[in-house]
Amino acid sequence: MNWPEIETCSVFRGTVTAIGTSEVGAPEVRYRGVAVPQTVVATSKVNGYHISAFCGLDAAHDDIALYFPNGAVANVIHFHRVNAEWNGMEEIFVQGTARGGRGLEIGSRARSGNSYRDKFHPSCEYTGMDVCDGPNVDVVGDAHHLSRCVQGKFDHILSIAVFEHLLMPWKVALEMNKVMNDGAQALIISHGIWPLHEEPWDFFRFSQESWSGIFNVHTGFRMVRQSQSLAAYTVPNFASGGDLQGMDINPSYLMSGCLVEKIGPAKVQWEEEVSDVYDIHYNHT
Repeated sequence: MNWPEIETCSVFRGTVTAIGTSEVGAPEVRYRGVAVPQTVVATSKVNGYHISAFCGLDAAHDDIALYFPNGAVANVIHFHRVNAEWNGMEEIFVQGTARGGRGLEIGSRARSGNSYRDKFHPSCEYTGMDVCDGPNVDVVGDAHHLSRCVQGKFDHILSIAVFEHLLMPWKVALEMNKVMNDGAQALIISHGIWPLHEEPWDFFRFSQESWSGIFNVHTGFRMVRQSQSLAAYTVPNFASGGDLQGMDINPSYLMSGCLVEKIGPAKVQWEEEVSDVYDIHYNHT
C-alpha cells in the first residue's frame, strides 16, 4: 500500500490538525468511524494537504483516525515518531545494567501503577528511593541529601520526571557523585516543556543543552549523550501578533534527558540545607 506522509498530527481542544503529503489524496478525519466536519487547505508542496477538523471537546484521542482514499487508516495516538537518538541513549543505560552491580532509582514510587524498574537488568541489585513511601519504594528520602539516605556506592542511577521537582538540581548532581562508583552511569530524564504539575514543587524545565550546566567536570561527570524527544508546539491562550505570532509553529520538546558518567570526585561543594531556602516537605501522593 502506498502509505501517505503525515508530517504533523495534533489534537488541541478537540480540533485535529493534520499536515502532510499524499499521492492518493487528502485523508478524511473520522471520530469513531464517522466523518466529522473538516476543512482541507492546499499547501505549497506537491500533493500537500493541511486539514482542520473538529471532533468535540471531549473526544477521546484513541478514537480519532485519518482515512486515506487508498484504504490506509492511521490512528492519531500512533503518531509519535521514533527518535533513534533518544532510544539509543536509553539503550546504552539499559545495556550497562546488564553488567550487574548496584542500581538506584531516584523517584521510584509507582504512581498510578507506573514503574521503570524494568530498565534495570535482573542481574542488577535494585534500590528504589522516593521522597514519599509507596509501591516500589525501598528507601524514603530527599534526593537533595541523597548521601544521607542510601548506603554504599552505586553503578547505575536512573531518574525519570523528578529533576523538574528539585529546587536545587545541581546539589542533587553533587549528591549523586558522592554515592556513585567511578565509571558509574546515570540516566536523567525530565521535561523540556510540560504543564505545571504537583505545585508548588514544580521548579524547572530543561533544554537538551542545559544538562551540561549540571553534569560536567566540576560536578565530577562526563556527558555521554544528551537528547530531547516528543516534538511539540507552544500554544498561547491568546495570540494577537507581535512576539507571539508564529510561536505555535516553532519546535519545542516535551522530554529532555542526558546520560552521564562519573569521572571522579566533584571539584565544587554545595552543602547548604535545602530546607533553609524552601519548604521541601513534598506531600503529593
